[in-house]
Amino acid sequence: MKDKPFIIRGNQKDPNPCVVRVTYNKDKYIIVKCKTQSGTLKAIENALNAFARGGKNNPDGFYCHFYDHVKANPGGEMKVTYVSTEGDDAYKLLVLEQQELDAGRSNPAMLNNQTVAHIPPYDEITGLYGWIPPGAVLNFQNWLKRRKKTLK
Repeated sequence: MKDKPFIIRGNQKDPNPCVVRVTYNKDKYIIVKCKTQSGTLKAIENALNAFARGGKNNPDGFYCHFYDHVKANPGGEMKVTYVSTEGDDAYKLLVLEQQELDAGRSNPAMLNNQTVAHIPPYDEITGLYGWIPPGAVLNFQNWLKRRKKTLK
């Protein structure tokens, strides 16, 4: 079995989509939108541990700065806290993710690589953007446009 020096544990029994903040050593963090918290955090944990064992860090990946920081500062503790509330729909999760990314943009403690909430690619077979309904994506894109007009 491969060594796992880094473990990220949130609410493993929560099957609901959510937005969480993953904090390392109480000073650096990333914002993560999850289809399921356990699945998404497990994927991040696996990628982080593979990188820590000598794998490559994708410079275009959402969490590459976080992975670099964690690898350079081993021995810290991960903490997962909810940003969203139970029952938030996909549109609300996209808005929350964007608001958190905006709020952290000038904060050196936030280590996300992306500046816009992630929308998975459209799947012709399911008719969804990953797990997100097209209506939520359209509403979010309209929200972004309205917000940009008010920011000018």
